[in-house]
Amino acid sequence: SINHTFDYKKGKTGLRKLPYRTPNIGIISLDKEDFQAIVGINHDNNPFFDEVGWFTDATESFVAVLVHDKTDKDWGAIILARDLTGKFCAIVSRVQFSTREEAKHDMYQQMSELLHEPKRYFEQGHEFDHLKPESKSTKAKKQTKKKTRKRKK
Repeated sequence: SINHTFDYKKGKTGLRKLPYRTPNIGIISLDKEDFQAIVGINHDNNPFFDEVGWFTDATESFVAVLVHDKTDKDWGAIILARDLTGKFCAIVSRVQFSTREEAKHDMYQQMSELLHEPKRYFEQGHEFDHLKPESKSTKAKKQTKKKTRKRKK
C-alpha cells in the first residue's frame, strides 16, 4: 500500500511516482459471423483473397481481418475503424507476409499502437459528400433526365 501524505508547507504529495505500466489491451478473436455483424460487410465471395481470421479489441473500436491472397499466395491484415458516420472503413492494410503468423503478429502490433492513442474515429473523406454543392454540369444532367422522364409519360 502507498502512504498518502501531503506536505502543506511544500504543497506536494508524498506519493512516489509509479513506473509506467502498459494498459491492458485486449485483442480477441471472433468468429466470422460476429465479425460480419459488427462490421456489416460480407466478403465471402471475394475473388482476390480469403478471410482467415477475425479480431477486435474489447471496446470494438477497431476490428481486423487476416487475409490470404489467392493470386500471390501471401498473407496480410486489414485493420478497420469507424469513420465519422460510424461506418467501419479500412485504416491500415499490410500485405506480403510469408506466413499467417507473421501477418497476425504485425496486426497485433498495429492494433496495439492504435489502442494506445485516444483517436477512435477516422475521417475517410466521403462522410460529407452529400453536403457538397453540385456542379453546374451535374445539375444540368439531372434536369435533362427529369425532362426525358416527363416526355416518356
